[in-house]
Amino acid sequence: MLCGDDEEHAVLLACYFLYLEKIKFTTDNELSELDNANSEEEDFGSVFLCLGEAVPEGRTIYVLTRKQKRPDSKHAIVDSWHLWNPSTGDSYSVNNVSCPMRAVYGLVSAKNVWANIQTKHEPWEIDWDLSAKNAWTPVFPNNFQSKKHPSHSVNVKRHSPVLSTVQPSYLIYGELDSRETDLIKFDIEATLRDALMDWRKSKITRLNYEYVSDLTKVLENLERHNGQRYDGLTQVLDRITSKYHVYGFPMNFPYMKTEAIIERVRSKGIHELHGIDGFVGNSTTEDRSSRIATSKYATSVQYAVAVYVKAYKGPVLSIWIYLAALWRR
Repeated sequence: MLCGDDEEHAVLLACYFLYLEKIKFTTDNELSELDNANSEEEDFGSVFLCLGEAVPEGRTIYVLTRKQKRPDSKHAIVDSWHLWNPSTGDSYSVNNVSCPMRAVYGLVSAKNVWANIQTKHEPWEIDWDLSAKNAWTPVFPNNFQSKKHPSHSVNVKRHSPVLSTVQPSYLIYGELDSRETDLIKFDIEATLRDALMDWRKSKITRLNYEYVSDLTKVLENLERHNGQRYDGLTQVLDRITSKYHVYGFPMNFPYMKTEAIIERVRSKGIHELHGIDGFVGNSTTEDRSSRIATSKYATSVQYAVAVYVKAYKGPVLSIWIYLAALWRR
């Protein structure tokens, strides 16, 4: 989706690690070994959200993982803790003083929430034993969930007498009313036309409405075909280019503030075109701008603006814009 900040990235990475953990423990031997190793120990889980401060992010969230290792048959299982930057994918041992995370304030897992009550906050200085009462304070009682399931079972229904889940049992994805979609379309369309006039306020600017419906249909079909060329596209473009030289192209954006969409359209530079001095050959929408001379004396350019908005459940919106410069043949 190309969106989300540190918190969202951390949750996504933690869930991915939990998924990998679920896939990993597939044999009875692995299950038996871990069950025997943890039979007398409190189960805290192996994937956590780590709340703290890091450089250069400031207050942020990393992902903390605990991997249990047994050096050999003569030694007990030891915990290996690592911190992961969810935005870069870099991992660091909690004992590494070069770790960007400089302070740890709390941990969150699917089982509980712990507050760090130690005087030290640096990862390499603190005690990572979550059972240490003088180091960590759990928010919920230790017996608030059933212990009948091993730690690697991530699909376990747990009940807490202290705090019930705030998540719904089913995810309901609503749909935008068609009138709301139309309002968004008209708002973008009107704002873009006004912006075009403002960008070219020192020049003569004419809007062409002759092929707006055709260009809108092109955008609708591009959405339907995932932005790929489709049957009938060439015929529509040929009909337009038989009458006009054309330079322009479709643009697709996720829903964002109208101002941000307009700024992205402006960055394409189509509004800076003026005339067609030196423009030779048959023009199509794929002609490169280098073939169009920007003579300040030419006033024959017209602009066509088409907008299409497709609404999906969620609601998720796909915004399509076709801005084209046209010169009469």
